[in-house]
Amino acid sequence: MPRTILKGLFICPILISFLTASPCLAAKPIAIPTFHSIGLYFSHKNGGENNTCHVQYRIVGENGWKQGQDLWFDARNEEYRGSLVNLVPGITYKIKLTLAQSCKSRTVIATTWKEQFPIGDIVYLPSGTSG
Repeated sequence: MPRTILKGLFICPILISFLTASPCLAAKPIAIPTFHSIGLYFSHKNGGENNTCHVQYRIVGENGWKQGQDLWFDARNEEYRGSLVNLVPGITYKIKLTLAQSCKSRTVIATTWKEQFPIGDIVYLPSGTSG
């Protein structure tokens, strides 16, 4: 058999297993920021209603973690969900999620939206224009 076919036969099962792997096995936390909050979503193979997911957060560059509300487990999607609230707009936060039973942590970084908006195009209308 030619070498390229042998390589293809070896690589295909690896590629297929990678593409079909469950996202719950090693999913990275998802952080969705707004102005004063960050929504959190996290799936893990050891996730469940009896395995609490603790949340800690801090402004990037600062020391000391603040305690957030534990995420709740949504059994329909097999993922943890929750939010950090009362945050400062335009600030980057480092968020650490820890499963209570295994003490394994994952981190994610997210920046809240700024409240200052850039001025868009200014269009001057000729005098007498009314529409």
